[in-house]
Amino acid sequence: MILLPDESVEAIRLHGRQSYREEACGVLYGLVAADGKHVLRAAPMVNAREDERHRRFMVTPSDYRRAEAEASRSGMTLLGFYHSHPDHPAYPSRYDLEHAFPFFSYVILAVESDGPKEMRSFVLSEDRSEFLEETLQLVRAERVERSHQPERSAEARSDEPRGWGPAALNEERDEH
Repeated sequence: MILLPDESVEAIRLHGRQSYREEACGVLYGLVAADGKHVLRAAPMVNAREDERHRRFMVTPSDYRRAEAEASRSGMTLLGFYHSHPDHPAYPSRYDLEHAFPFFSYVILAVESDGPKEMRSFVLSEDRSEFLEETLQLVRAERVERSHQPERSAEARSDEPRGWGPAALNEERDEH
Protein backbone atom coordinates (compact mmCIF):
# COMPACT_ATOMS: atom_id res chain seq x y z
CA MET A 1 0.00 0.00 0.00
CA ILE A 2 1.12 3.53 -0.72
CA LEU A 3 -0.24 6.39 1.38
CA LEU A 4 -0.34 9.68 -0.50
CA PRO A 5 -1.06 12.94 1.35
CA ASP A 6 -3.49 15.41 -0.17
CA GLU A 7 -0.75 18.00 -0.79
CA SER A 8 1.24 15.45 -2.86
CA VAL A 9 -1.90 14.48 -4.77
CA GLU A 10 -2.50 18.13 -5.61
CA ALA A 11 1.15 18.66 -6.62
CA ILE A 12 1.02 15.66 -8.98
CA ARG A 13 -2.33 16.75 -10.44
CA LEU A 14 -1.03 20.31 -10.99
CA HIS A 15 2.15 19.05 -12.65
CA GLY A 16 0.09 16.76 -14.91
CA ARG A 17 -2.26 19.61 -15.85
CA GLN A 18 0.62 22.03 -16.54
CA SER A 19 2.48 19.47 -18.67
CA TYR A 20 -0.61 18.28 -20.54
CA ARG A 21 0.11 16.91 -24.01
CA GLU A 22 3.45 15.70 -22.65
CA GLU A 23 4.13 13.25 -19.86
CA ALA A 24 4.96 14.86 -16.54
CA CYS A 25 7.21 12.93 -14.18
CA GLY A 26 8.50 13.22 -10.67
CA VAL A 27 9.87 11.50 -7.59
CA LEU A 28 8.10 10.17 -4.51
CA TYR A 29 10.04 10.53 -1.25
CA GLY A 30 8.97 9.11 2.09
CA LEU A 31 9.24 6.31 4.60
CA VAL A 32 8.54 2.58 4.53
CA ALA A 33 6.53 1.37 7.53
CA ALA A 34 4.68 -1.80 8.48
CA ASP A 35 1.44 -0.45 7.00
CA GLY A 36 2.92 0.69 3.69
CA LYS A 37 4.92 3.34 1.90
CA HIS A 38 4.22 6.80 3.32
CA VAL A 39 4.86 9.54 0.78
CA LEU A 40 6.07 12.70 2.47
CA ARG A 41 6.93 14.65 -0.67
CA ALA A 42 6.27 14.48 -4.39
CA ALA A 43 8.89 16.44 -6.32
CA PRO A 44 8.61 17.22 -10.04
CA MET A 45 11.42 16.27 -12.40
CA VAL A 46 12.11 17.39 -15.93
CA ASN A 47 11.08 14.87 -18.54
CA ALA A 48 14.49 14.33 -20.15
CA ARG A 49 12.99 12.61 -23.16
CA GLU A 50 13.77 14.41 -26.44
CA ASP A 51 11.19 12.62 -28.57
CA GLU A 52 7.75 11.10 -27.98
CA ARG A 53 7.27 13.20 -24.84
CA HIS A 54 3.52 12.87 -25.35
CA ARG A 55 3.77 9.16 -24.50
CA ARG A 56 7.12 8.59 -22.79
CA PHE A 57 9.20 10.00 -19.98
CA MET A 58 12.82 9.52 -19.07
CA VAL A 59 14.75 9.85 -15.84
CA THR A 60 18.46 10.18 -16.60
CA PRO A 61 21.03 8.33 -14.49
CA SER A 62 22.26 11.65 -13.08
CA ASP A 63 18.68 12.67 -12.16
CA TYR A 64 18.24 9.32 -10.45
CA ARG A 65 21.48 9.71 -8.49
CA ARG A 66 20.42 13.23 -7.43
CA ALA A 67 17.04 11.87 -6.27
CA GLU A 68 18.72 9.12 -4.23
CA ALA A 69 21.13 11.67 -2.72
CA GLU A 70 18.23 14.00 -1.83
CA ALA A 71 16.38 11.12 -0.16
CA SER A 72 19.47 10.24 1.85
CA ARG A 73 20.14 13.88 2.84
CA SER A 74 16.58 14.33 4.02
CA GLY A 75 16.38 11.04 5.94
CA MET A 76 13.83 9.58 3.56
CA THR A 77 13.67 6.77 1.02
CA LEU A 78 13.11 7.11 -2.69
CA LEU A 79 9.77 5.27 -2.85
CA GLY A 80 9.18 5.57 -6.56
CA PHE A 81 8.09 7.80 -9.36
CA TYR A 82 4.95 9.37 -10.71
CA HIS A 83 4.10 10.19 -14.28
CA SER A 84 1.10 11.26 -16.28
CA HIS A 85 -0.62 9.62 -19.21
CA PRO A 86 -2.04 12.38 -21.43
CA ASP A 87 -5.30 11.23 -23.04
CA HIS A 88 -4.73 7.66 -21.83
CA PRO A 89 -5.90 5.71 -18.78
CA ALA A 90 -3.93 5.47 -15.56
CA TYR A 91 -2.55 2.01 -16.33
CA PRO A 92 1.06 1.15 -17.15
CA SER A 93 1.98 0.66 -20.77
CA ARG A 94 4.17 -2.12 -22.14
CA TYR A 95 6.94 0.47 -22.34
CA ASP A 96 6.45 1.26 -18.64
CA LEU A 97 6.78 -2.45 -17.85
CA GLU A 98 9.98 -2.81 -19.86
CA HIS A 99 11.64 0.12 -18.05
CA ALA A 100 10.49 -0.38 -14.46
CA PHE A 101 12.39 -1.68 -11.45
CA PRO A 102 11.14 -3.74 -8.48
CA PHE A 103 10.31 -2.15 -5.12
CA PHE A 104 9.43 1.25 -6.55
CA SER A 105 5.86 2.46 -6.67
CA TYR A 106 4.75 3.90 -9.99
CA VAL A 107 1.90 6.36 -9.56
CA ILE A 108 0.17 7.11 -12.85
CA LEU A 109 -2.18 10.02 -13.40
CA ALA A 110 -4.57 10.09 -16.36
CA VAL A 111 -4.87 13.62 -17.76
CA GLU A 112 -7.29 14.80 -20.42
CA SER A 113 -7.83 18.17 -22.07
CA ASP A 114 -10.24 19.20 -19.31
CA GLY A 115 -7.82 18.27 -16.53
CA PRO A 116 -6.51 15.43 -14.36
CA LYS A 117 -8.61 12.29 -13.93
CA GLU A 118 -7.93 9.10 -12.01
CA MET A 119 -4.70 8.21 -10.26
CA ARG A 120 -3.46 4.65 -9.63
CA SER A 121 -0.31 3.06 -8.27
CA PHE A 122 1.55 -0.06 -9.39
CA VAL A 123 4.58 -2.09 -8.39
CA LEU A 124 6.56 -4.42 -10.60
CA SER A 125 6.27 -8.11 -9.76
CA GLU A 126 9.45 -9.72 -8.47
CA ASP A 127 9.88 -11.69 -11.70
CA ARG A 128 9.42 -8.42 -13.65
CA SER A 129 6.70 -9.96 -15.83
CA GLU A 130 3.82 -7.68 -14.85
CA PHE A 131 2.69 -4.73 -12.84
CA LEU A 132 0.56 -5.34 -9.78
CA GLU A 133 -1.80 -2.61 -8.73
CA GLU A 134 -1.14 -1.50 -5.20
CA THR A 135 -3.67 0.18 -2.97
CA LEU A 136 -3.31 3.95 -3.19
CA GLN A 137 -4.73 5.50 -0.04
CA LEU A 138 -5.26 9.25 0.01
CA VAL A 139 -4.60 10.67 3.46
CA ARG A 140 -4.61 14.02 5.18
CA ALA A 141 -1.09 15.46 5.40
CA GLU A 142 -0.95 15.54 9.20
CA ARG A 143 -1.62 11.79 9.38
CA VAL A 144 1.39 11.07 7.18
CA GLU A 145 3.66 13.40 9.16
CA ARG A 146 2.81 11.54 12.37
CA SER A 147 3.38 8.11 10.85
CA HIS A 148 5.92 5.85 12.47
CA GLN A 149 9.50 5.44 11.40
CA PRO A 150 10.51 3.20 8.52
CA GLU A 151 11.10 -0.49 9.17
CA ARG A 152 14.33 -0.27 7.21
CA SER A 153 15.93 2.15 4.83
CA ALA A 154 16.68 1.49 1.17
CA GLU A 155 20.33 0.94 2.10
CA ALA A 156 19.40 -1.58 4.80
CA ARG A 157 17.26 -3.88 2.65
CA SER A 158 19.37 -7.02 2.56
CA ASP A 159 17.62 -8.42 -0.52
CA GLU A 160 18.80 -5.54 -2.72
CA PRO A 161 22.37 -4.92 -3.83
CA ARG A 162 24.04 -1.71 -2.76
CA GLY A 163 23.56 1.01 -5.35
CA TRP A 164 20.38 -0.68 -6.55
CA GLY A 165 18.31 1.35 -8.99
CA PRO A 166 18.13 2.47 -12.59
CA ALA A 167 21.52 4.14 -12.62
CA ALA A 168 23.31 1.24 -10.97
CA LEU A 169 21.62 -1.58 -12.87
CA ASN A 170 21.86 -0.24 -16.37
CA GLU A 171 22.52 3.34 -17.30
CA GLU A 172 21.07 2.75 -20.75
CA ARG A 173 17.72 1.54 -19.36
CA ASP A 174 16.79 4.74 -17.56
CA GLU A 175 13.59 5.51 -19.47
CA HIS A 176 10.24 4.86 -17.77
